[in-house]
Amino acid sequence: MDLNALREFSAVIEQAIAALPSEMSKTTIKLHPDDMFIVEELASKFGDRVRFTEDESVGMGGCTATSDYGDVDASVAARTALIRNILMAEHADP
Repeated sequence: MDLNALREFSAVIEQAIAALPSEMSKTTIKLHPDDMFIVEELASKFGDRVRFTEDESVGMGGCTATSDYGDVDASVAARTALIRNILMAEHADP
């Protein structure tokens, strides 16, 4: 993974964490096993409040975030669907 892609993937994970009000609870980030290399970079940023786990059901390049306050699906499929829906809504508006 090149440096730019690594930064973008890191940003996706950080945005998923930030989307949850997790200051008072632990957040679990599930990543594809092949993406676990990024944990070393992010673990020190979030300390004990974020736990990273492997999950083969999460596609490469995406993640899911879970806390006591809810879940965030930041998978590639979910992000692509969001972009598609936004573009379709803009196209539908005259």
